[in-house]
Amino acid sequence: MDPGMAGFFMGPGSGAPRKPKYEGRLAVLNDIYNDPLKWGIIKSLVFFGGGVYLARQLKGLDIMQIVQPPSPGAYPQF
Repeated sequence: MDPGMAGFFMGPGSGAPRKPKYEGRLAVLNDIYNDPLKWGIIKSLVFFGGGVYLARQLKGLDIMQIVQPPSPGAYPQF
């Protein structure tokens, strides 16, 4: 086996490092993080909740109040 390809040919019993076993709350968090479906759902819910919170906080902000309309006669009439 080529020493540069040590991680590629590791099979059962080849001395590959084992993942540590977590217990309690760490096991639940580890399970969620390592499962792509669960992790995607959690990320989507967090970003959706953050967007709702941000929208509620910016509800009274009027960005068009800063922009003043042009004075009459500022643009020539064609």
